[in-house]
Amino acid sequence: MSAEMNGGLILALLTAWLLHELGHWLALHSLGMAGRLHNRWFLGVALEVPLACQGWRESYVAVAGPLANLLLAVLAWRLDCSSLLGANFVLGAVNLLPFLPLDGGKVLRGLAGSVFDWLAVSRFLLFWGKAAALAFAGVIYYFGLHRWLLLLAVWLYLVAWREERNLPYLHMLHLLELAHTKPGNSDKYK
Repeated sequence: MSAEMNGGLILALLTAWLLHELGHWLALHSLGMAGRLHNRWFLGVALEVPLACQGWRESYVAVAGPLANLLLAVLAWRLDCSSLLGANFVLGAVNLLPFLPLDGGKVLRGLAGSVFDWLAVSRFLLFWGKAAALAFAGVIYYFGLHRWLLLLAVWLYLVAWREERNLPYLHMLHLLELAHTKPGNSDKYK
């Protein structure tokens, strides 16, 4: 692959990532909330959403990033820009997989977590997220795909592992937020 092609691919990936995070930010902003950039270990940054973003709000904000990528993929297809098309389609489609820490898992947690126990739903989706990361690593190794994709599999596993370790703390904060948003509790926990 030539240096020009590598540069174009890197630019397409950065553009896709920035627009993905912009999609999340716009959705969060439309709800009147603010987020901050959060370091995701050695593979970049992501938008960290406030704890008040639970239930359907979590699903709405989570789906906005992949939706922005898929819309940009359609635009890139119309403009015949293959590297931008590929980067946005892959980023959008992969992020819609129903495993935490991916956006698809957050969509499911937002919808199912308001019906079922939030902690149980989170644990279930994180278990399958780690299992999917390990399966992805196995497929990459077995079929001899690009070895750098193993970094992505390891990163997904580690982010899921870290979120799983933080679940008791996040669950406590989730319960406090639910208590705070119940009718009649407007002064509580301020």
